[in-house]
Amino acid sequence: MDRYHRARLTGTIGIAATVAWLANWTYLLITDSAATIGSTAWYTGQALSAPAVLGTTITIGGLWWTRTGGAGRFARLTLGAWTTGFLLVFAGTVITITSANNPVNPLLPLGGMLATVAGIAGGIVMLRAKVLDTWRRWAPLTLALWYGLVLGGVMAVAEHSWLATAAELATYLMIGLTAIALRTARLAQPSPAGQLQQAAA
Repeated sequence: MDRYHRARLTGTIGIAATVAWLANWTYLLITDSAATIGSTAWYTGQALSAPAVLGTTITIGGLWWTRTGGAGRFARLTLGAWTTGFLLVFAGTVITITSANNPVNPLLPLGGMLATVAGIAGGIVMLRAKVLDTWRRWAPLTLALWYGLVLGGVMAVAEHSWLATAAELATYLMIGLTAIALRTARLAQPSPAGQLQQAAA
């Protein structure tokens, strides 16, 4: 499968994930977003979020798979770590669903922190590499910054508030924008030089 087919496939999956995120967001908006763990409402919300997290993970993996950060080692490392961060979030989500009575789940914060650091680093690498064209190269970095800094900060101080609800909606729309960017990109050929070597040249 060539890079264009990879980009279209993973971008399409990301668009589907965005639809799942919006369905989950809408469901929580019209029900009790702070539903008791283990209740039907809680399980329904989790059931909607799990495929959304998986689809998002596949889209982030698509950025790595299509070498949107260039062909260098640092680009592969950061985008691979970003994908791994979301994989940990997905694994944590599955564990949360299957062990609702055990609130201790270190994979969620660990995955979130890894996705934040690697996502911002990977976003900067993609911006410099210019493999994604025009506005599309900005979409992953915007998502990473918003997810890691804005959404994370809001959730830390105002979870289950209207501010958090609005921040979540913006995050899901940015996931969709990143998926569209990948799905529709005219991919430039990745540079054979690594990002660190390019910076030193």
